[in-house]
Amino acid sequence: MGRWLDRLRRPGADSASNKWMAHVVGNKSDAAATAAPSTSESLMAYIKQLVGQREYVAATPVVSPLATGDLFSITGGPVLVHEIFGIVTTTAIQAQATTIQLNLDPDDGGTNVDLSSNTLDATGDVTGTVYRWTKDFSEDVIALLDAFEATDIQAPGVILMPGDILVTYGAASTGQINWYAIYERIGAGVMV
Repeated sequence: MGRWLDRLRRPGADSASNKWMAHVVGNKSDAAATAAPSTSESLMAYIKQLVGQREYVAATPVVSPLATGDLFSITGGPVLVHEIFGIVTTTAIQAQATTIQLNLDPDDGGTNVDLSSNTLDATGDVTGTVYRWTKDFSEDVIALLDAFEATDIQAPGVILMPGDILVTYGAASTGQINWYAIYERIGAGVMV
């Protein structure tokens, strides 16, 4: 009887013995698999790999007054960023000259990379305004009210190396913008 119960028991995390079906299925605490299937990783590890392919992440809200700062950190390897967008929420942007620019501050000590131009004028933008990164480094972030159509997307994504994605505001205006990103990991790349 004990041997049959052993077949039903949950294996320890990342068990690779393949002695029982439970070893092949795996444990919920198994680490996410990377790269091609191997002979020692569980089905649970590969499910975690699939779930993590496209992720949506929200930055800490930029609260009034607007201040230049890091939105997201890329660690562990490169990521493919599909979209970055911000939404004016709760507090409209102050009626004074306010520009918005996105940059990458690389971890390798190199100089910042401009992900957008810096001439978008957000002066007096109301709640519900959506700011969208076009993925064309020479263009401004686009501002639209309430919704945007995705027909003008230049590329399916942009590969960014480890570093911080930051937003630079041209003035410390009152207002609140919440920023979001959609990305995929490349290999073991992780974005937070």
